[in-house]
Amino acid sequence: MEEAPKQEAASPKAPAETNKTSLKGLVIAVLVVSVLLALIFMLGWLPRRERAQETRATARSEESALAPVNVSKVRRSPFVSHLVLPGDITPLIEAPLYARASGYIVKRYVDIGDRVAANQLMATIDAPDLDQQVAQGRAGVSQARQQLGQAQATLEQSQAQLELAKVTWDRYASLVTKGAVSRQDADQQKSNYETAAAVVNANKANVRASQDNVEAAQANLDRLISLQSFKEIRAPFAGVVTQRNVDVGSYVATNGSQSGTTSYSASLSLGSNGSAGQNSNLFSVAQINTLRILIQVPQNDAPGIRVGQPADVSVQEFRGRTFPGRVTRTANALDPTSRTLLTEVQVENSAQTLLPGMYATVQFSTPRADPPFLVPGDSLITRSDGAFVAVLQTPKGRKDAQEEDQAKASGQELREQPKEIHLQKVVVGRDFGTDIEILSGLGGWEYVVANPSDEVYEGALVLPTSAAKDKAGKSH
Repeated sequence: MEEAPKQEAASPKAPAETNKTSLKGLVIAVLVVSVLLALIFMLGWLPRRERAQETRATARSEESALAPVNVSKVRRSPFVSHLVLPGDITPLIEAPLYARASGYIVKRYVDIGDRVAANQLMATIDAPDLDQQVAQGRAGVSQARQQLGQAQATLEQSQAQLELAKVTWDRYASLVTKGAVSRQDADQQKSNYETAAAVVNANKANVRASQDNVEAAQANLDRLISLQSFKEIRAPFAGVVTQRNVDVGSYVATNGSQSGTTSYSASLSLGSNGSAGQNSNLFSVAQINTLRILIQVPQNDAPGIRVGQPADVSVQEFRGRTFPGRVTRTANALDPTSRTLLTEVQVENSAQTLLPGMYATVQFSTPRADPPFLVPGDSLITRSDGAFVAVLQTPKGRKDAQEEDQAKASGQELREQPKEIHLQKVVVGRDFGTDIEILSGLGGWEYVVANPSDEVYEGALVLPTSAAKDKAGKSH
């Protein structure tokens, strides 16, 4: 009776023990599976990790062995081109004054720096030889006129004799038909008439020759009188005296054989004895209210120069200040020797700030619809088959090649990784020294190697300098 209740109390505990056993087995199974999974993961990850470390080590080794290069991104030239060229400032008009009458300077009225008006008297020459030549010329004209008068009187006398001979011949011609006179006498009168006519023609020729002699003598006198007026040296236009090579008492002489001048232009040079020799002018007068600058424009820039185009003129003596000018004319032809276009720029100088003879620089500004690209001047590689630049590109087979192409299109910065060299042939434009224009061959997204060495060749792997610096900083 006492054991029956015990059996009834033990029977509810059996299911609980069974549940505990099942839960314990499940936990053990989960642990076993987890351990197996962990072992499988470790067995697969560790070799992969080792391979990745080896790859990175190899890449670092390759990068450390690559030649570092300085690179520069290709950029576009400004849309307004500035061309700066040297030139010399000269007067708009400048005239050297020479003597056309030999003699001594008796008066000098101006000196260097003096302003003169047009036709103003500058100096007076005493020319006694020329005065005597004028007197002789007048006498020659008078003599020629007297000879003309004598020739005209002779002509009148011969004409009177011709009229008498004609009347006589007419009378004899009538009488000979009536038999009143002999034919011999009639022929004699006819001969006298023809002789008188020949004498008249000869006297007419003498009169014409005498008239020509008078005109020649008068022309010679007029020439001498004109030369006599050159005893006064006068300013040809309003301006300033820039040279004075004679003084009072200086002897000046003409030299009609000097090339490039008229037959009575002078070649003078003031000697130590106060006289003037050859190859020097008495005075020089210049008009400096407007100045001109002659510039040689290179062939590459000649098509951009137009008459009326503005230009900025600057001189070293006035730093930071420019003087407005304008292109007034061009030669419209290139010099075959220098391949340059002669261009004249005029500058208004009413304040007379600029002086003739100054060295100036002239800047032309020309708008351009499609400006070329610019690369550093030392990046150009010149070979027998043309001009090249070393362009950086992604090595073939790299995974980031597609990314690099996208960077080209978007204009992103250079990726810090090894690059392959490609020698791109280009057409060179203007050379600015530090930079040089590339007319064709580049797209604008490229990076080029500046100052390439012998290690830069087609297909060579290099490391841009920026990437090399970053690697070095990380290693520290």
